[in-house]
Amino acid sequence: MRVSPSFEGKEFVYQTGPLSYRSDFYNELFLNPADIFTEQTRRWIAAADLFGHVVDANSNLDATHYLEGAVNALYGDYSDRSSPKAVLEMQFLLVKDTGAEPRVILQRNYREVTPLKDDLPETLVEGWRQGLMKILAAFEADLRKADLK
Repeated sequence: MRVSPSFEGKEFVYQTGPLSYRSDFYNELFLNPADIFTEQTRRWIAAADLFGHVVDANSNLDATHYLEGAVNALYGDYSDRSSPKAVLEMQFLLVKDTGAEPRVILQRNYREVTPLKDDLPETLVEGWRQGLMKILAAFEADLRKADLK
């Protein structure tokens, strides 16, 4: 997974107005977002039991399918202080590569905006977690409908 340069750092990002964002250097994720989203997606896809094996990019196994992903938005939307939201937007591209020409099996964008009860950092993280679970569930459902063979 790659993360948009605007959100790739560990520090939280907040939208404070229609076109204004700021970083919060006092509150940050424990790991880089790319590592977090890569691991969570890999675990989800493995648990879905749609493929024989789900391995990371460092595996020596010859893979038949490759998943590319991007986190295009990861921020707290506090532009309306009375209605804070956690925003997560992801894109997935599944490629089958068993012959001379790789074939795109599935390409989708997903966006979840989760209302928050307050503007505390831990509430924002929980909102992102909920958004990620919804995105991964939708992605799994789309995979189940796709021709994976």
